[in-house]
This record gives sequence, structure tokens and C-alpha cells, in this order.
Amino acid sequence: MQQHDLMGASGQTGTSPVADQAKEVARTGTEKVKEIGHIAKDRAKREIENRRERFASEVEKLAGALEHQGGESEVAGPIIDLAASGARRLSTALRDHSAEDLFQSVKHSPAAVLAGSFALGFLAVRLLKA
Repeated sequence: MQQHDLMGASGQTGTSPVADQAKEVARTGTEKVKEIGHIAKDRAKREIENRRERFASEVEKLAGALEHQGGESEVAGPIIDLAASGARRLSTALRDHSAEDLFQSVKHSPAAVLAGSFALGFLAVRLLKA
């Protein structure tokens, strides 16, 4: 069996053209994946920015409806008022913070965001049924 000498002039083992090509393909693929990730993140931020004000207005309407409903109920009034207060705070936060700020909030406490979303949705459904 004949061995090929892959030793370069400096005495180091050289790499084959196929290995070099594979490394280049991997590097290019990694760059493309990163680029696609950045594009997707930018699009998501733009979409959030575009819809943020509209969503804040809807949450503000919900807060008003909850306050109205809370004033009519002696038993559930304090709980409904608390939910209305939370909805107003959410509306203000949506108006006062950028999409990047909102992403950071979700990143730091996703469970709190999920729980708040669930509670707000539950209250909205209950209010609409009433």
C-alpha cells in the first residue's frame, strides 16, 4: 500500500482539498443561518411595533369594560377592579416600551408573561359572556 505524503514545506500536515471545501461549505451555511435568524428577528420586531399600539388600545378598551363591570358587582367588584388595573398597566407598558424592551421582558420572565396572558384572556371571555 502506498502512502501519500501530505506534509507541507513547513513540516505540518496539510488538509485535503475536499476537507477545505467542506469547511467552507459549513462556514457559509453557518453565516446564512445567522443571517436568516437576524432577518426573522427584525421582521418580528417590525411586526410587533406595527401592532403594539393597536393591541394597547384593545387592552385599554378591555380595562374600561372591566371597570364598568366591576362597578356593577359588589361581590366580584374588587377582583374585577384589580384585573382592570392590571389591564391598564399592560396597556401603558405596551405604549411606553419598544419591541426590544418587550422581547427582553419576555426573555427574563416568560412564565409571568404567559400567566398574565392567560388571566387576561380568561377575564375577557368571562366579561364577554356576561
